[in-house]
Amino acid sequence: MASMRNGSGDQWFILFDRAGVFVKAFWHEYPHEDATKIYAGLSPKLLPQLKEPAFSMQHVTFGGWQ
Repeated sequence: MASMRNGSGDQWFILFDRAGVFVKAFWHEYPHEDATKIYAGLSPKLLPQLKEPAFSMQHVTFGGWQ
């Protein structure tokens, strides 16, 4: 896993897993987005990441997976 928090509210997380790659980011200058829309179709093997407390999924600007 790689992550960055800049102290001003911006953050991103990238998880590299055998199941794939999961990305979640939040930039405080931009509007919040609906995580359920961003991650619609997420691989079942990556679904646990949506409940990972460290990722603060209530604050999402963009994200994705591969």
